[in-house]
Amino acid sequence: MATKETKTKPPAKGEKGAAEAPAEAAAPSGKKKLMLAGGGVVSILALAWVLATLAVPSKPVHRTFDGPFMAALSSERVQANLAGENNKRFLVMSLNAMFDAYEETYIAERTADPVYHPLLVDAILGVTSSKTREEVHGPLAQESFREELRRAIEPILFPVHVGDSKTPHGADSKSGIKPGVSSFRGTRRDPLFDGVLYVDAPLGRVRIGEAPEIAFSPGERDLRVVDDRGHDVYLDLSDLKPEFRGQINIGVHGRIRQLLFQEFLVQ
Repeated sequence: MATKETKTKPPAKGEKGAAEAPAEAAAPSGKKKLMLAGGGVVSILALAWVLATLAVPSKPVHRTFDGPFMAALSSERVQANLAGENNKRFLVMSLNAMFDAYEETYIAERTADPVYHPLLVDAILGVTSSKTREEVHGPLAQESFREELRRAIEPILFPVHVGDSKTPHGADSKSGIKPGVSSFRGTRRDPLFDGVLYVDAPLGRVRIGEAPEIAFSPGERDLRVVDDRGHDVYLDLSDLKPEFRGQINIGVHGRIRQLLFQEFLVQ
């Protein structure tokens, strides 16, 4: 008896065989895994870059003076008696300053300080009171006199600041230190961002740059601190934060290049 042969119907055009379907169905899953893995690598690299950036300490801020700028030292003329001739001779003058500074506006803020003008006049009188007419009049004498005035006026116009204080009377916000009572007598005239004051309040020690440490007692208001060149500053430590350990900038915000006479009259 003949056996009936069963024929398998071939797949229609456009249809896939049963054996091929699982393999091709798995293909999209593999691509998806590859894309997810690639995205994970990118995320890890991005996170590593952020962490590395955060780990690098920021560089300390350092600025240099701009200029030259020009400004009047006072809106008023200064009059001073001269030595000799029974003090009958006197000098009337008004001065401009050619200067360098971190900010041109510093002079306007400085001259608005109520203590500035009395200090300026006192500094000028301190120079002129010992001068005779011959020592201030004439090209050579006047040039020497002008330089003496510059040295006397510069600490008044550009006094020492401590840290981030906005005024020469203000205290640094981090440490509480401010210029001392005798700060205008100090001989250290370095720019603010070129000078570093190291402070260890718990141990009662302070130093400028590489100079030896100086011991201090709590509450000192006029501590003299000397740098490695013998130049000094005076510090008020009465509001020093007792736990502060660290470094802060100390110095001036500008310097006078030259004094210029706007008015100069000897009578």
